[in-house]
Amino acid sequence: MAMALGNAYRSIDGDLEPCNVEIVQKLVSGGIADVWFARSRRDGSHFVVKYSHDIALQNAYIYGQFEREFECSKFIDLAQLPNIMPRIHAFGVDDLGHAYLYETYFDGIGLDEIIADDWSWNAMRPILAQIIASMHAFHAIGIVHRDVKPSNILISRRYFSSPSHPPDIRFIDFSLALIDGTPHPSQTAFCAYGTPMYGSPEQALGQKATKASDWYSLGISLYEWITGHVPFHDEDPERLLHIQVEKHPEPPAYCHVEGLPDWVVDATMGLLAKSPQDRTKSCDRFLELSR
Repeated sequence: MAMALGNAYRSIDGDLEPCNVEIVQKLVSGGIADVWFARSRRDGSHFVVKYSHDIALQNAYIYGQFEREFECSKFIDLAQLPNIMPRIHAFGVDDLGHAYLYETYFDGIGLDEIIADDWSWNAMRPILAQIIASMHAFHAIGIVHRDVKPSNILISRRYFSSPSHPPDIRFIDFSLALIDGTPHPSQTAFCAYGTPMYGSPEQALGQKATKASDWYSLGISLYEWITGHVPFHDEDPERLLHIQVEKHPEPPAYCHVEGLPDWVVDATMGLLAKSPQDRTKSCDRFLELSR
């Protein structure tokens, strides 16, 4: 594999030099980057290297996404909140002009896979409590994710073989996040970022995202778990943005979840209110799970 990792980088871990990381195998290929499994030649610890495609060359917007993830990791480190996202150790641009990140490897299963398996309320409740606690924690220090969705939430694989301990979860992909209400300079706060299927009405209108926007996205994810499908779908992303603004979701006609209390359904529908202010009571209901 042709990776020319150079020295134009910034690091949290001063000992993690590019020459000390061995690339092992590709894990996934995304729209703007490949993700590789790697190990440290120094101590054998495992890492993930996120490495941009050629489309990112001289692309300030894509470079900005990589840098924003690195900045969020530093911000979370300073707040001493170790279990919010996989720790990103370094951000840089290599000799070929590709952006890259080194982050700690987290062996997790996506919430999207768990949702697809129709987990019961009793099984999902501890996972949901940890998700809410983590989201509340990064909101409390001034981070708004702007792309909360099931595939961006990982649950430690170890939990499924040893569920006697609370699940360990991580949010991933903070590339579009706001820090203290401010976007990366290459982005804008007033833009419909994220994934249209899970994005909030205010984001679809080009308004500034807030923590209530992340709660809306979590509400879409919960609706998908409860019913087996998202409330709104359209192959055209532009039409889907209009639907998020104009259409109210139908109350679940059928519940896929065994033992689900009525209040969870009601609170989920409350998170899908068009006005951010109208989501407050439902946010408070769910926050009780994490206390």
